[in-house]
Amino acid sequence: MPEKNGDRHFIKEKIVRQPLSKRQIARRIILTAFCGALFGVLAAVCFVVSKPVAERYLVCQSRGDTQQLEQFFAQRIRHNIHVILLHFFIPSDQLQDGDAR
Repeated sequence: MPEKNGDRHFIKEKIVRQPLSKRQIARRIILTAFCGALFGVLAAVCFVVSKPVAERYLVCQSRGDTQQLEQFFAQRIRHNIHVILLHFFIPSDQLQDGDAR
């Protein structure tokens, strides 16, 4: 039978991936758990190694300086929380110029 206007009929196939077996699922779960544990161990090692360096540069030597530093950070945290609450719960047209600072 002659073809009309280029109509060609082909077999259409759909390639379907085989479902994962229980062994493959178990292998993926174990691999994910292992990667998570490895990440945790590496993070802990990085913190342990970097702690002395961070203490040397960030922590003040005397206790009085440390208390001042703690008060400063507490004040900054309270201020940031206040600003965030203002922006989320008060419409921007009701804010005054000094509120957002």
